[in-house]
Amino acid sequence: MSLANDYFLLYHGISFEEQNSSQCLNATLNEETLSLCCIVLTVTSKEFDKCISLQSFLSIFPLLEQTKPKNMQALHHLQYKIIQLLQNNNSQKNTTLLQKYFAKLKKESILSYDNYKKINSLFAYVGNSTLAYKQESPNEFVFQKDKEKLLQRMKTLQIQIQDKSLLQELQRTFDYLHNQKFSIGITGVINAGKSTMLNALLKKELLGSSVVPETANLSVIKYAQKEEARIFYWNTMEWQKLLEAAKETQTMQEFVQETQDALGDELHSLIQEKSKVQKVAVEELSSYTSAKSLKKICNLIKYVELGTPLDFLQDGIEIVDTPGLDDPVTQREEITKGYINNCDMMLHLMNVSQSATIKDVVFIIDALLYQNVTKLLVVITRADTVSKEELQQVISYTKDSIKQELSKQNKDAKLEYILQTIEFIPISALMALLHRTGREEEALRDGFSLEDTGILQIEEYLKENLFGASSIKSELIIKSAQAQVLQIIKKQRNALVYELQLSTKSKQELQKELKALEIQTNKDTQYIELIYEETLAYKQSLQRELQSLNNFLQVEFLELKTRIKQRVVSDVRYSLQESNTTPKPSRIEAIIQTAIKDGIIDIVRDYRYKLIKKIHSISEQYLLKNQDFASSFDEDIEVHDIDTLFLKEFKTGFLLSNNEYIVHPIIELLKDVTLKKIESFDALVDNSVQTTSKTLQKSTQQRANNLASELIQVYFVQLALPIQTIQQKLLHERESLKRYLAEDKSLESSLEIHAKIKILETL
Repeated sequence: MSLANDYFLLYHGISFEEQNSSQCLNATLNEETLSLCCIVLTVTSKEFDKCISLQSFLSIFPLLEQTKPKNMQALHHLQYKIIQLLQNNNSQKNTTLLQKYFAKLKKESILSYDNYKKINSLFAYVGNSTLAYKQESPNEFVFQKDKEKLLQRMKTLQIQIQDKSLLQELQRTFDYLHNQKFSIGITGVINAGKSTMLNALLKKELLGSSVVPETANLSVIKYAQKEEARIFYWNTMEWQKLLEAAKETQTMQEFVQETQDALGDELHSLIQEKSKVQKVAVEELSSYTSAKSLKKICNLIKYVELGTPLDFLQDGIEIVDTPGLDDPVTQREEITKGYINNCDMMLHLMNVSQSATIKDVVFIIDALLYQNVTKLLVVITRADTVSKEELQQVISYTKDSIKQELSKQNKDAKLEYILQTIEFIPISALMALLHRTGREEEALRDGFSLEDTGILQIEEYLKENLFGASSIKSELIIKSAQAQVLQIIKKQRNALVYELQLSTKSKQELQKELKALEIQTNKDTQYIELIYEETLAYKQSLQRELQSLNNFLQVEFLELKTRIKQRVVSDVRYSLQESNTTPKPSRIEAIIQTAIKDGIIDIVRDYRYKLIKKIHSISEQYLLKNQDFASSFDEDIEVHDIDTLFLKEFKTGFLLSNNEYIVHPIIELLKDVTLKKIESFDALVDNSVQTTSKTLQKSTQQRANNLASELIQVYFVQLALPIQTIQQKLLHERESLKRYLAEDKSLESSLEIHAKIKILETL
């Protein structure tokens, strides 16, 4: 691939072809034109409109003997010509100058860090040949580096601040950075080898027969200074939901009966109004969590937290070890799927000798299409028991199985997306564990070095996707913290500039300014009170919108129930007409599950759209009325990225149940249906769906309302921030004026204030 193709693909994310490549740039290449070329090459479509309005940018084109580009397409043609010019004049000197100018643009914050990395990697001198793409080191995990740099600057900033409110803001940013978590979800069927792989990853035999054998519970493994375990039990409300579920399915009836028989009166001491949390010694954990225990305490455990001082977990990594797929306990499955929804990536383990079971395949599809999972690594365990050729066959078989299942669900178009999203890494977890626990000689005797086991590839994958340049989450964390810090710097600098201005004024001038400020403050305070009254009216308007959305949900669920019934009856009728037999239960289950999942996703998407539309309408009114007031204080009222926030949140937590209580009764009805009874079958299915889907409708509606209320609260908090900043500014100016009038001995000199301003500007 040519440099031009690499440039447009990597830097702009497009494929670009120059229609008239014979027209080259006629400019003479020297230090000045190199710097100009550098600027033109860094402009993307996001900056084009802003740049093209700047006279300094427009002055570049005559110097390059080019006319002003009318649009981004025209600029792409010029960028193509510049690359040709650079290739025709390739030298180490020119390349060094290019990289120097790129670095300068980054330092001046004209070029973002990510774009700098991209463009700098494209232009590297390679002998006397051509400019070529330079690979970044895969071991450079930018998150830790960026976080450490930011923390150092924040510590420097902390020294410069005396204002308590600003120090509190800065502390909140410190807390934000330190408390960020990166969750890795581990899933797999029984005997997939999860415990062995996790022990190898953690470099310690923390899980397994000695600690949590045959665990039936979800376990969250996180960093702690010493080993500790905490058990979280169901609360009264959650246990009641389990009892209600037992009325609907046989498996839940058996689960509840087994629990009540084993625990008797002790059950009431463990199930409390607020979830009981019990600390236990790590070595005793198995007696609580083991599914083999006769006491069956594991049936009352919601999840387990396991703290351990392992290096791998120190960067805020949490591992969520799930109890297995298709948990018959509905509430436990909901807890598991809730955690999975919030995981930053998933590792799904498959035993090489039992790979690509229907449970595996359905889980992979479900995770990527419905559960908000964006990174999925399929780990094929016990790779040491088969040849490399057999491993490839397993991977191919898994892909084919995914294709077949998608076809069964009428989702063939999703195949390419799924295959692009998942990766496969084979691992010999036992051999890796031997290496990690001082028994490497055993592994080496079997012909496995640490590199051969696959554990290093998994670690590299995890760290790159969590902390590397491709990690969207780590980038957002840094950018969010940077924005918070910059806002604090701006506030502190403005305060210091104001004090510097005061330090040059006479007492008479200060008294006059204080009087004017108090008049202005009274006037502005009244305006701010009106703004808060307006905001209250907006909140009430949104509450009415939520009620309207509740009615919308009820109508949509009626349509969904009808759709489920129609699809089932239609398929049964067709099968009876064609072969005089009913469809297989697995097919009917797939029809119902797909209809429910697709239906709920559509309902939630429309719910979200209507809510965002209302919020945008409120934002427009708010901005129109109050932007001028905020601008007079050098503050902007921003409508934050509500679309992205609501999209992310509304993609999680709506598909927690396996819907067995809806599926099972309908499959039971299949036993008696014939073509003559199809009309009565239609009525029976309709009645069954109407009855059994009430729980699903109630939980979806409750989740949507709770989530909407939480996000609306976040929205109004963000909307109020500029007004709060204005209030803080008015208060600070008043206090500063009074201090200068009182000739406070603690006042800093003009030179000291100016020195602090320069430090802030440097930061």
